[in-house]
This record gives sequence, structure tokens and C-alpha cells, in this order.
Amino acid sequence: METKGANGADYMKSTIIVLMVAFGVFFSVGVDIALARPEADPVKTASACRIDTPLKIDGYLIEKVWDTAPRMDGFRQVEPDDGAPASEPTVFAVLYDDAAVYVGVWCADSEPEKISRQLTRRDRWTESDQIAVRIDSYHDHQTAYYFSVNAAGIQRDILLFNNDCSDDSWDAVWEAEAKITEAGWTAEYRIPYSALRFSEAPDYIWGFDLTRYIPRHNESSRWQYVPRHEPGGVSRYGHLVGIKDIAPPGRIETLPYLVSYGRTQPRSRGNLEGRDYISNMGVDLKYGLSTWLTLDATINPDFGQVESDQSVINLTAYETFYDEKRPFFLEGMEIFRTPFFYQFYSRRIGRSPTAEFSEAAYYEDYPTRTTILSAVKLTGKTAGGTSIGVLNAVTQEEEAAYRVDGDNRTHRGVVEPPANYSVVRLKQDIYGSSYVGGLFTLANQRERTDAVTGSADWRLYFNGNMYHFSGSMIATRNGPDTEDVAAAASFGKNSGKIIRGNIGVDYYGDKVDWNRLGYMERNGTRGISSWIQFYSNERFHFIRSMNINFNGWYNELLDGHRNATGGNINGYVQLTNNWGFWAGVGRDFSRYHDRETRGKGLWWVDDNHRWWAGFGTNQAKKVSLEVEHHQDNERDGRFYLYNVWLNFRFLANFQISLGSEYLINRGVDFWVGEGEDGRPVFGKLDNNELDINFRGIYTFSKRTTLQWYTQLYFSTGEYDRFRRLTTPETLEEFDESQYEVDFHRNDFNYKSINLNLILRWEYLPGSTLFLVWTHARDAYITDYGDFRISRDFPDLFEIPQTNTFLIKANYWWNI
Repeated sequence: METKGANGADYMKSTIIVLMVAFGVFFSVGVDIALARPEADPVKTASACRIDTPLKIDGYLIEKVWDTAPRMDGFRQVEPDDGAPASEPTVFAVLYDDAAVYVGVWCADSEPEKISRQLTRRDRWTESDQIAVRIDSYHDHQTAYYFSVNAAGIQRDILLFNNDCSDDSWDAVWEAEAKITEAGWTAEYRIPYSALRFSEAPDYIWGFDLTRYIPRHNESSRWQYVPRHEPGGVSRYGHLVGIKDIAPPGRIETLPYLVSYGRTQPRSRGNLEGRDYISNMGVDLKYGLSTWLTLDATINPDFGQVESDQSVINLTAYETFYDEKRPFFLEGMEIFRTPFFYQFYSRRIGRSPTAEFSEAAYYEDYPTRTTILSAVKLTGKTAGGTSIGVLNAVTQEEEAAYRVDGDNRTHRGVVEPPANYSVVRLKQDIYGSSYVGGLFTLANQRERTDAVTGSADWRLYFNGNMYHFSGSMIATRNGPDTEDVAAAASFGKNSGKIIRGNIGVDYYGDKVDWNRLGYMERNGTRGISSWIQFYSNERFHFIRSMNINFNGWYNELLDGHRNATGGNINGYVQLTNNWGFWAGVGRDFSRYHDRETRGKGLWWVDDNHRWWAGFGTNQAKKVSLEVEHHQDNERDGRFYLYNVWLNFRFLANFQISLGSEYLINRGVDFWVGEGEDGRPVFGKLDNNELDINFRGIYTFSKRTTLQWYTQLYFSTGEYDRFRRLTTPETLEEFDESQYEVDFHRNDFNYKSINLNLILRWEYLPGSTLFLVWTHARDAYITDYGDFRISRDFPDLFEIPQTNTFLIKANYWWNI
């Protein structure tokens, strides 16, 4: 019998949208050439002047040596008037000595009383006047170090890589101060060479650029100006010259820590007192093995001050993805990233144990996470453009203690065997900003077969970085007869005067799987997708910029059954008052699901359509608002989503934000279990999810802050009208009294509250003291599945609570 969605006419009809959209990508150059736009600056050069005595960094710029240094100006706007001279003059000068480079910046302002001096924690973005210095000390046109300071002296640093990618988790120890003057404000930097990476040379040419942001004008200006329609990034920086007779410093940094915390929780058979007290210590070490190679090591790392993951009820057939938040795994991880595939997912290391014992009546002790005994990371980049990354981590065996009914003994069993994880990464720069690379991973754990992955990837730029060709190929093995491959590639136009776009293809073998040390949702598919954007940065009456996007995709199972086909049209308009409006419409064509049945065959899903719209006010104002609505008719039901975000900045040192997301499913088909004959059973789900987030930060000084995060989360669900899947296209009703169902899902009512309160004091540069309070309540109830805020909200505060109080101190020591 022929089934729906097989190869043939349906395939051609479904892919024609994709091909038509992609067609525009390859013919967009002709349209671009016909339009006039601002010209980029020629490559500029700034000269650094040597000094003999280190400067005191206070932001005043009154030392006489600043008068001897060449001064540079000529900033041009990127926003809002692309290419126009900056509305306020900016001048800078550069000095250096044997240990550091110094940058002084004079930011003139015709209305100095309106300069925004937002106080906040280090490394947080604020809508305040600020200056950013970017240094490509490798001079590889791909990697740079970003050092920003605002008018209140708050520092922020970012690692820039792959020309136009960024990692804001990167931290360095450097100094900066800012002062308000009668003519505007000034910024003074001291960036030690230990915060940069470069190979020794008689003299140096570094990539160099400065940008300035004035929030009340919504204005960004740049010293080395590049128009918005042209490719930008690290490859388009100016040059810093004049630095010579210096040597990359030897680098030994240690960060020992001491942590102690107590936890109170509801009394239980496993914890009769309801209390735990734990102390711990460890150390992080950074050692410069050479001018280009750095060793990072950690012994018994602690992640106690890290913010909790958000609560979520996952109704899909796929694993929930959580972002990495642990400092050791965040810093320097950009080198291990590959396009298209999440081949290395660091949260697999130190994960929560999952094994349980069927005979256990209750647990006296069950570990919440796997202890990482040690981890080592080796990263660097040679003068020839070869990047190297090696990571190894060892986790210990974790045991749980439990009791069995009728037995007074305490039993112990392994819930997570010891493991060793290894990752090796190589990248080679070619042709300016392009690269080719490879990644290898190995997960070795007792009582499990080794999981091995190997991949090759590339990103090639053409025509002055206007076009790119990217790709990745990966092979995996998780035991005998499990070898398989996946591949993905894309060709795109990154910039242009009016059109950008991309076309991509991918293939996942039936047995390819890198989930042991990576993250992937599924295998056994192939597909094609495309995107094209028409955009304008030209002012038109009250419109500052706008774009419209066309997306199309086709995906099928390897046996030819259509798995996902659709497209959408969406657009965005920004007004001259910096308000934004967006909207879109889309459609998914009918298709087969093979995962929703939990391995019990195919399930046919009819086509659906969706639309969404939203707006956001000016984020630079003291009060800003963002509102969005989504609507869809999916799986024979209805879906609604409402988002609201409010941000308040009434005081220069106090910021709060309140966000709410309300999701509604009505009559949507979801898998609930299987019948006595093994057939998948589906139910109509009425589901409500309310997620309320409240964040704030109060800044006592630039080194002392109080930060909090609160989440209230409710998720409820009721299933009815159960039907069994008799053919892929047919859901058949049945008599529940005559047909037995093994329900894996039932009505549910889940509610939780999570609160994190963190007092952070940087008592010395790089050295920090944390005081943390974490409060948590949650309950999963199956007695009812309806949502009533008048009942569920008060009930939330009747749930037994868990409180954790933590104190942690670390000390940065640089040799």
C-alpha cells in the first residue's frame, strides 16, 4: 500500500519552495551593485608610545605622557546613521611599557549632564555610555580580546573568535577607570600582556579597533569604520604599531577556593534531621607552557555559586538541553565548538547519576551530581595559525545508600561508574579568516562500551568574506556494529547592500549517535533548507531599518517518508525612536512522526499554520517593555503563547526585570502509552504552563553587588479522548473497559519556586567572595491536572522547602 509523503510528486512539490528561495541567494549580487552605500575607511594605523614608569589607573588622563602620544580620531557612526560622522568627538591614544598596554580615551559630550553612568556587576551589559577596545594580538584576523568600560567604570570583557563569534564567559584580569569631566568623560585602561596571547617578535603589528556607544542617541560609532552591509568582524580591524622590545610574559595563575555550605530540607526517612553540612576546597591553575600554549587544570572543582537551571516539564520525545554555566567549562571552550553538530556537550561531565535500585524503599543518601576529581585543558594557537585544544576529565564512582523494607541494614550500590572523558581539537587558519579543523572525543566508563566520535569541519570565506561555504562530517561508534556517519553543509551570502541568504543540506545516518559526550536530538534523516533576507538600513521617514525573511525547509526519513516540510515569512521594523515591531506567518505541511510513537512506527500529522507578532520599546529608556504572541493549530489542536518582559532602571545602581510566559495547549494529540497489543495510544491534552521570572541586581560599588533570580513555574495537564494508532494515518477510539492501556503519562499538576540570592564582592582583582542563599520548593501531583491560579499559587507556599546557604572565597594569584 502506498503511504502518504513518499518520494515522488510530493517530494517535488515540497522542495520547490526551498529551491526558489535559494535561487535568490545566487542572484543577489546584481541587485547589490546597483545601490550606493557608504564606503569603508581605508585600513587605519594607530601608533603606541613607550613609557618608562607604569601609570596609575584613575581615569583622569592628566599625566604628561598622555600629551606625548599620537592622538587618533575620525569615528563614524554604524548606528543609527550608517557612515555619518559621530555626533560627539572621540579621541584616543596608546602607551605601553614592558608589562602592559595603556589606552586613554577622551569622549567629548555637548551635554555631559546626560551621560548615562549605570552601575552593575562586572561583565554585564548595560544601556550606558561606554567605550570598547578590541585587540587582535595574534593578528590572525579571527581572534580578538574585547575590553569595555562604561562611564561608571564597570568593566566587561569578551573573547571574539572565528571572525564574528563571541564568548562573553571569558575573563581576564585588567584595570580600567572612568571619570566625568566638564567636556564629557574619559576612560583609562591598563591591559597587561598576560591578558593577551601573542608570539614573540622583534616588533608587533596587532589588529586594533575602538567603538563608542551613546545610549540616549542609540548611537554606535567606530574608529575603523565598516558599513553595516559589508562583512565585518575581526578581519576588518585597523592596526596598532610601535610596540617593540617586549616579550610575552610567563604566566602562572592559581585560583584556590574554600567553600562551606549547609542545607535544610524536609525531614524524610533518608534524612531524619533534614540537615546537611559540607565543606570543600580545590584549586584552578593556569600555566603558560609557552608563548602560545596554556594549560588550565582544576582539582575538585566547585560550582556552588552557579545559578540553578530553570524548571521545565518536557512533553516532547527529546532530551531537554541546558546551557553550560560552570566557569571551568565555559572559559576557552570556543575552540571546541564545531558548526552544525553539538559534538561536545560539556554537561555530560559531572552529570547527575540516573541509576536506581528497584528494591530500595528509600534512599539515605543519593548523590545529586557526579564528582569531578580533576580536569585538564590545554589550549593555544601557533604563529602559523594552528589552534590546539585538548581536554581530559576524570569523574569518580558514585554510590547511593538505601534501605529495603524489612531489613535494618544499609545497602550501598553504584549509581554512576567512574569515567574518563577526552576531547582533542585541531584547527588550521587558511586564506585569511577561513579555517579547516577536526574534533575527536572519547567517553570511557566502566561497565559501558567506549563511545568514540571523530569529525572534520570547515568554514571558507570568499569575495572579501561576503560568501561562505561551511560544513561538517562526523563518524561515531558506540560499540560493535554501531558505526555510522552524519554530514551537513551550507553556502551563504553573509552581507550585501540589500540581500543576504543561505542554503543548507544535512544527512544523519540511522545509527549515528554522539550523545555520550555530545548532544543530538535524532538520527535517520536527510534534508534541505534555505533562507533569504531583503533588508534596508536606510532611513525612511520614521523607519530606521527593516528586513523581511523567507525560510523554507524539507526533511525526510531515510526510507523516504516526509518528516518536516514547511516555510515561513517574517519581518522586522525598527523605528527612529528605537521601538521594534516584528511579525510572521508560517506553515508546516502534513508529515510523518516516527519518534512520538516511542519506536512503535509512523504517525501521520496533518498540516498546520501559525502566526506571531510582537513589539519592543526603546531598551535605553528607564522603563522598557517587550510583548509577543504566538498562535498555531497543531496536532489537531490549538496552541497559544504569550510573552511579556518589563525592565526597570529607576536608579543608576539598581535594575530589575520581570518576565512572564504563558503557554496553552488545547486538544493537542500527545502520546500517553501503549495498549495491550503494543499499539501506541494517544490522548487529547489540555495543558497550561505559566513561567514567571524576576531578576534584579543592586550595586553597592563597582566591586560589590547583590544579585537575585526568582522563578515561579506552573505546568498542568489533563488527558482525555484516548485513541490507539491502528495505521500510520488512523487514530481509533476504543472502549477503555475492554482495552487495557499501560499509561506512561497521566494527568499532572507541577509547581515550583526557585530563588537564588548572591552577594558578590571582588575584594582584589580576580579574587572574589560569594555569599549565596538558594531556596527551592516543588511538587508533582497526579491527583488532578487542571490549572487554577487561585488554588495553585497559595499551594506553592505550602510545599516543603529546601534552603542552601553557601560561602565561597577564592584568591587569584599571578606569578
